[in-house]
Amino acid sequence: ISSIRYTCFVANVLCVRARCRILKVINITGAYLIRSSSAQPNQRVLSVWTVDRCRHYKVFFDEKLKFSLQRGTHFATLPTLVQHYHATNLPKCDFKLEEPYQGR
Repeated sequence: ISSIRYTCFVANVLCVRARCRILKVINITGAYLIRSSSAQPNQRVLSVWTVDRCRHYKVFFDEKLKFSLQRGTHFATLPTLVQHYHATNLPKCDFKLEEPYQGR
């Protein structure tokens, strides 16, 4: 995947159920969106549809280490992190990112 668009960011989806419904309607395993955290609006969360449920991954950011979903794997930019998980299974999961939410 040479260019991953960052159009999958949804800033103001109100509740977890609404976010999961958005991904369930797409009905593609690996459909995803990046959103603001409900608890900490300055943080990002990657939400992914996996067959029958929505999984949520906190996106960690550190000035030196940059972006990550887990310890040990860091990326300079958020699009690079997304690109990596298009080719590699998500942490503690047997799924990859497939289809970004395009804002319908």
